[in-house]
Amino acid sequence: MTFAIMKKKCLFLFLLIVLLSLNPNHLFAKNKIKFEKVDIGSNSSIGAGFIQDRDGFFWIGSQPGLNKWNGSDNIIYMSSASGLTDNTVTAIIEDKIGRIWVGTMDGLNAYDKATNQFTQFKYAPNNLNSLSHESIGMINHFQSMTEDQNGYLWIATQNGLNRFNPENKQFIHFMHDPENSNSISSNIINAIFEDSSGTLWIGTKDGLNKLNKNSGSFIRYKYNAENLNSLSHNEVYSIGEDDKGNLWIGTEMGLNKLNRNSDSFIRFYSDTGPHRIIEDNKVTSINKDKKGRLWLCHYTKGSVTLLYPKTNTSQYFIHDSDAPDNLPTNDVKYVYEDRQGTIWFVSTTGGNIYKYDPNGQKFVTYKHDSKNTKSINGNSVLPIYEDKNGIVWIGTDKNKLNKFDKKTGKFTYIPIEGYYPYAFFEDNQGVFWIGETTGRLSIFDRTTQTYIKSYEGFSSSFITHIAQDSMDSSILWLTTHKDGLVKFNVKTEKTTHYRHQDKNKHSLSNNSVWGFWQEGDTLWLGTWGGGLNKFSKKDETFIVYKHDPKDPGSVSSNVCGNILVTSKGRWFVSTLGGGLSEVIR
Repeated sequence: MTFAIMKKKCLFLFLLIVLLSLNPNHLFAKNKIKFEKVDIGSNSSIGAGFIQDRDGFFWIGSQPGLNKWNGSDNIIYMSSASGLTDNTVTAIIEDKIGRIWVGTMDGLNAYDKATNQFTQFKYAPNNLNSLSHESIGMINHFQSMTEDQNGYLWIATQNGLNRFNPENKQFIHFMHDPENSNSISSNIINAIFEDSSGTLWIGTKDGLNKLNKNSGSFIRYKYNAENLNSLSHNEVYSIGEDDKGNLWIGTEMGLNKLNRNSDSFIRFYSDTGPHRIIEDNKVTSINKDKKGRLWLCHYTKGSVTLLYPKTNTSQYFIHDSDAPDNLPTNDVKYVYEDRQGTIWFVSTTGGNIYKYDPNGQKFVTYKHDSKNTKSINGNSVLPIYEDKNGIVWIGTDKNKLNKFDKKTGKFTYIPIEGYYPYAFFEDNQGVFWIGETTGRLSIFDRTTQTYIKSYEGFSSSFITHIAQDSMDSSILWLTTHKDGLVKFNVKTEKTTHYRHQDKNKHSLSNNSVWGFWQEGDTLWLGTWGGGLNKFSKKDETFIVYKHDPKDPGSVSSNVCGNILVTSKGRWFVSTLGGGLSEVIR
């Protein structure tokens, strides 16, 4: 086992709970939102490519290089024999197994996170199974590459559409043939999009194309001056889909909505007519957010349209140097929503990125108000816990207990004279346990709002955490501030203590335990000064992992706090003075 330090800066993770009851939609009132400029540590121009991967890292294409950014620190990958094929990045995607694929002006690159190495794929004129052109997409296009439902990569070039099989490392080319009306309408590919049904749509310099993957044939959609229900322009830059499955197509002249039943289009223009829902006629990117809204960029003008497809209404964001609350730049190329719902605006010059956090614009502060009986009773908040019914339980000012109803935004103060709550836990039987600063463990009845049973003598110091054993529901595990680890059998009411023993290297390394995580028959414990402990329930012994200044792979500090395991199986340990450590197993 080794540890990877995620940040070199001193960082300790404290718990911050913010109780929000706002609807973020109102933040768009009066067409004003607050933009925050973000410095990623690069002065380069942003190319085409901005994603957040499954591990939370942002990958940003620039000129020159590929940026990997964690929110504060930036790593730049550049052209080399084992790096990128070229420094101008034109496209970035993450595939289903977590590989990062990077398109450049001179080939395709696959980045393996485990090895920190790139595999290069370049155009070879004499190899029919290589890329059909050296350049993937263009730096002004954000839909130059996608992975379909079958795991194939589809790649836009200036000389044909390419399908890449990552298994056999071979490319198949789809080229325009003037003699074949079922071929793709142009070799200059601007956008690739797979819709929710698995159909692949390709925007080209000469029309929109729908691919039949089985036959390899295309259906073309093109502008017809005599048909008002045809595509509004043949230069197709962007393709998107709304929550109802409608396809939206951005062109050099207008936005189009495809009626799939009739294969006809409704056109939208930036004029004063009944269908005016876009700020500018040139629509170069379309991106749907989690609320079903479509963000449209109008590069090179740099303005943005926020489209509500359900109502065919919209709002516009335009740069105005005299209006600081409006769009802060006139060269927005792409809008991207990350997993947390933050909206990122990517511009093209000077490495500028702006963000808008609809969930972070407003904070609600709850403070004790002596004149309001529904306010929180006390301002020193210690434990916070949400039970299975959605009620939030809060301990304040040493011996006060509050419950908070998120729907009404109101607090109820529960008098508990003589009790000092610090840790809350609801077990799988619905029993609500409270650990106290006195070391006492109690059962609390949430219906009658009374303590119904207490267990004394658990610890000489307060209980920091309560957890039910994942393999034996009759066992509760309690961590304490100064008295080690406690096993409590709910049925027999028997307790077993595990404490530090000076002459036993297989005992707990430190009696102040704060972090807890269970993995089968193994418990992981973060201690305040004794590093990370691995406890075997079978033989009741501990293995200790401590910081070693000479070993960069050791835990970064002996003061360990919370232990977090992500949905992807990554392990993190918060420390005091040593940053955030990742456990590499």
